[in-house]
Amino acid sequence: MSLVPFMVLIATPEAVAISNKIEASHTKLTKAAVYVWDGMSNVIPTKVSFSGTACRLEMPNQQIAEVKANEIRFYDEIFNQVASLKNPKPIKIPDSGAKVAIVQMEPIAWLLDSTQRREFFKELRSDNRWRIRGSSLVLTDTKRKAVSEIHFDNSFRVTQIKLSLSNRAISDWKYRYVSDSDVPTIPTTAKVVKGLPPRPTIPKKTAGKTVLFVQKIWRTMSRLEGKKITQVADDGTYQLTYGSGKMSESGPKGSWTMAGKTLTMTPKGSQLKSFQGSPDKFLDVLRSKGMFVSPIARYIVNRQIPFLDMFDRTDDVNLVNGAIKMDGRTLSVLSLKRSGIHIRLYVDPASGRIAKVSSDAVDSSGNLVSGSQLKINYQ
Repeated sequence: MSLVPFMVLIATPEAVAISNKIEASHTKLTKAAVYVWDGMSNVIPTKVSFSGTACRLEMPNQQIAEVKANEIRFYDEIFNQVASLKNPKPIKIPDSGAKVAIVQMEPIAWLLDSTQRREFFKELRSDNRWRIRGSSLVLTDTKRKAVSEIHFDNSFRVTQIKLSLSNRAISDWKYRYVSDSDVPTIPTTAKVVKGLPPRPTIPKKTAGKTVLFVQKIWRTMSRLEGKKITQVADDGTYQLTYGSGKMSESGPKGSWTMAGKTLTMTPKGSQLKSFQGSPDKFLDVLRSKGMFVSPIARYIVNRQIPFLDMFDRTDDVNLVNGAIKMDGRTLSVLSLKRSGIHIRLYVDPASGRIAKVSSDAVDSSGNLVSGSQLKINYQ
């Protein structure tokens, strides 16, 4: 960040003394937890925790990045999944921590990057217009109507860096120091995956209340392990058990179990059969035996979050006003529309579980050409 880049002069002794204390305080700050944000936007703070060996950022998009010299781990709080990336060569910690930030990167870089901070204070000491005002250093340039402010706390840690022109803020970086426990960690229960699934791109016009409801559905449907799930589809009833490192299901055409790279099948009216190989082949093998899997099982075998793809490339996502009753349950209805397709999700508002999916396809004239529905129960 450039602090009013005007004529280079020699700073006043008072300002130099304070800036030296501030710089020394941050040099000694080898471990801290800080909420960092840009006052120019309404984006919530990024929560940063750092030491000499690791840097952790919980970002506003509900993702956590944990940066170490040889590895970076990315965790999606909504999906409870974590993926790792090995660094081609060791990186400097915590200096490189800001490179994983998705917003507020500049104020985070100032906090973490020792080189950038050193240049910052070198520039500060080169101008004699800095004055002490309470717990801040202030530089006022009346000709250009510019004001630079550096606020600090009793420990001489920077709490705000602000630049204004003509009484209008140009940049406003803020820092609040907290305990390390205030910055979330990556849970040990996170599911390890090769890469985090991309989140669907729902329309920007979607109401905030609906976005939160959608995220609740995503969160719930990504955590189905340990559940027994009954699905009533157009072609029959499926009983799915998912968890403990395996998945098994019985359906209209027989039953099957998947454990690691082993698939065992009992087609209806036939004997037990088995297959050893890549899980990527399992759906094709089942189909070759005349067996089909339930919608949720199909997603899981393909290493996908159930029904997540329905949200992508939608033209309209809307939480319908009011609630409906179905099988004794009170459900909310989420409407998803895209070209030629209208999907309705009937959702338990308390748990975020999808209880029913209905899909209607229409032609260019708006006439219904096909429809399907799926009812789901969880135990």
